[in-house]
Amino acid sequence: MEKLEQEKTVDSPPRQTALNMTIIGLVGQVGCLTLLILLASVFIGLWLDTYFGTRPWITIGMLVASIPIALVVMFFVTRKAADKFKKEFETRQKTRLLKEDAIGRDS
Repeated sequence: MEKLEQEKTVDSPPRQTALNMTIIGLVGQVGCLTLLILLASVFIGLWLDTYFGTRPWITIGMLVASIPIALVVMFFVTRKAADKFKKEFETRQKTRLLKEDAIGRDS
């Protein structure tokens, strides 16, 4: 029993570091996608304003329309990552339970 507790203590920091790095990567990905959507809406809006001679109305409309789009993209990316975390967590839990069960049989 003591050995199992030591393994958990030794194993915890690398797992926490991996989780933190994954979260940092997710935040970076969401931030870049949001920036890309906003910049695309500005440049497309400016081009359309120049083409139609309606400056700045189409650009403003594109920016306003890009906000919900960015939020939806953020939601789906985060949800996909959460599903991936959940599957990985469940796999690790099953593996840990199998190891604990095997340790219990050996005793």
